[in-house]
Amino acid sequence: MRKMDNRIMVPALIVGIIIILIYYLRDAMVQVYNYLDFYFTAFIVTAMNEFSLGNTGMGILCIVIQIIMYFMAFMLFKFTVIDTYFPKFRVVTPNKDVFKFCRKIIQTKGDDKSYAYFMVKFHAWPIIRWHKIKIPKPKYVRRGIPFFTRKTIEIQNGFEKVRWRRMPATLDILTEDMHLNFDPIEECYILGKKVDVYREDPVAPYEKLAYDEVQTIGQNIIESVKGDYGMIKDQFHMGIVIREKDLPIPDTENIKKPDTIKKIEIAEKKDNSNNIIIKRKKSDG
Repeated sequence: MRKMDNRIMVPALIVGIIIILIYYLRDAMVQVYNYLDFYFTAFIVTAMNEFSLGNTGMGILCIVIQIIMYFMAFMLFKFTVIDTYFPKFRVVTPNKDVFKFCRKIIQTKGDDKSYAYFMVKFHAWPIIRWHKIKIPKPKYVRRGIPFFTRKTIEIQNGFEKVRWRRMPATLDILTEDMHLNFDPIEECYILGKKVDVYREDPVAPYEKLAYDEVQTIGQNIIESVKGDYGMIKDQFHMGIVIREKDLPIPDTENIKKPDTIKKIEIAEKKDNSNNIIIKRKKSDG
């Protein structure tokens, strides 16, 4: 008979324990059920009664209290059951950077002895979709009850610079650096110590592009220097021609400036009969 797989054995064991507890602790389970029924339905029933009596405000208050109690029960269930039995995998670097990758579903088996294999969920939805991942094993782990039977155990094929730290809600992996890649051979994700997702990027195209740019810039500089040289050469030849033919060179400093505009002064005089006589007098400005 083939040995039962852990993925089937663990849930079957849990279900068996629950059935045994219900059978042998029937009275206690009934009492617990009564407490739970009161906790989850008392304020709802009270709210319905208040609404029937016309007390709308009190009914709404009871519904709000019941919703808060539902939320508290969910958070308690999450911290004590979900986060404890299905912890999140986190990577903690030496700089205290924390990266959350996935949530553990169940541990499985793989071919590489240096890695631990798990079925995990990267996102909450959809619920039935999970993936396989392998995580490097640490060289040393501590097992047992703290302060009593806790001791350090060496793991074969483990990595020296990798440590696992089990927290109540997470499994922290302490390492220098960690990256999530995909292993096409085993068809699973791998939380490796290097990045394998870089695409090929040869340097030859960049060298040619840089060479062409440098050549273009150099050609532009040469053309600009040639242009300045041509202008200077033409000006030099023009000066030689003027000096050889004794052509007059205009002296811009001694050129007589044109006379300023003459101002016209207008004088007004009045004769004996109070008539205005206008005389114009020219004066240099």
